[in-house]
Amino acid sequence: MTRITRESLRNVFTHSFIASDEHSVTFIHRKNQTIYSADTYKFEADDFCTHVKEFVKLAHDFEVALCISSNKEVGEFASFAIAE
Repeated sequence: MTRITRESLRNVFTHSFIASDEHSVTFIHRKNQTIYSADTYKFEADDFCTHVKEFVKLAHDFEVALCISSNKEVGEFASFAIAE
C-alpha cells in the first residue's frame, strides 16, 4: 500500500495547487517543513496519462492479489484508464 501511495504521488495530487495548459499539468506541492518551500511536478500531457494508467494498473493488481472486489465505478475507471 505504501508503494501505491508513494508511486502514485497521491499526496502531491491531493494537496497541491495545479497549473495547466493544453500541453502539460504542473502540481505545486508544499514541502512538509516549518519554512515554506515547494516542489513542482510537471507532466507533459502524454506522460500524465501514462502515470495515471500505471497507477490504476498497480492498484488493480493489488486488489486482484488480495481478492478484493472493486466497486463498479472503480472497475469502470480502471478499464477506461488502462485501455489501449
